[in-house]
Amino acid sequence: MNTRENVAKITGLNIPESINHSQTFELGFVVEDVNTIVEKLRGHEVLIISEPVTKPWRQIVAYVADPDGHFIEICISLN
Repeated sequence: MNTRENVAKITGLNIPESINHSQTFELGFVVEDVNTIVEKLRGHEVLIISEPVTKPWRQIVAYVADPDGHFIEICISLN
């Protein structure tokens, strides 16, 4: 079982107090353009947890939250 505290340690994400529950999971989607997807989600008032960043392992990653506060990773691997 993953607690939000454990997931926060693993992902390095801040967890907003308004969605602080005892259990969580992370769901990931590989997309062609992370920035465009994040902007579309922002337009639908989806909570953006982490803006797109390029990771050292050559992946662009952003995190959003679903209505229950579960993390959703939006990512693409760079060749």
